[in-house]
Amino acid sequence: MTPRNAAAPAPDLRLIRALRAIPLFSCCSDNEFAAIAGFSRFIIADQDTRFFDEGDDCDAFFFVHEGLVELYKTIGGDKRKVVEFIGAGQTFAEAAVFARIAYPVTAVTVIPSQVVRVNAGAFRRFLGTHPDVQSNMLAALSMRLHQLVTQITELSLLNAEQRVAAYLLEHRDTGDPTGPVGHIPYRRKDLASRLNLTPETLCRVLGHFRKRGWISMPSNSRLLVHDVDALRDLQAGNA
Repeated sequence: MTPRNAAAPAPDLRLIRALRAIPLFSCCSDNEFAAIAGFSRFIIADQDTRFFDEGDDCDAFFFVHEGLVELYKTIGGDKRKVVEFIGAGQTFAEAAVFARIAYPVTAVTVIPSQVVRVNAGAFRRFLGTHPDVQSNMLAALSMRLHQLVTQITELSLLNAEQRVAAYLLEHRDTGDPTGPVGHIPYRRKDLASRLNLTPETLCRVLGHFRKRGWISMPSNSRLLVHDVDALRDLQAGNA
């Protein structure tokens, strides 16, 4: 499935509004946003839209304005290993752009999404004359590296229940305690892959949490946390 350009009465204005939400560009002026818009485009993508495959030449990075994107690697020819879910407000593939390497993963939408595509070559030229943006990008990449180290540590040292608890706490919206946890795909096997668990183990853990009243699941893609302290104690090994 191929992404299609969004049809809108004023696409440039919508594109610029979306660009303003990208943390990498927080230091940009109105003129700079207009310049970035010149080498970017707004995409409306259906579910299961593939943006690039692992090993493809890196010609862009992306920002998720709305929706959810799955990044995965292929193992053994046909088995998917989910690396991460990218939700609204996050970018992906910027590290490949900066390092000038091929895409190390495949990116596909989990649900219908709205995404901004930023051309790699034009962006690198832009960085050459905008050191503040380059500094923001290095900070973002450092944060991403820290997150990956934390993820590896969790997968190595935590048991199944602790991994699930850590994931729910990490993706819980602290600004809206009653809101759903983000980055919960409707396919349990995808979340299980991200946590390096079997789908059966993940379902067992979620069922255990639900029976204890720690969480509820109104739907496959909607999960609510009701007892943050219990999950924190579990993650810390105190439960």
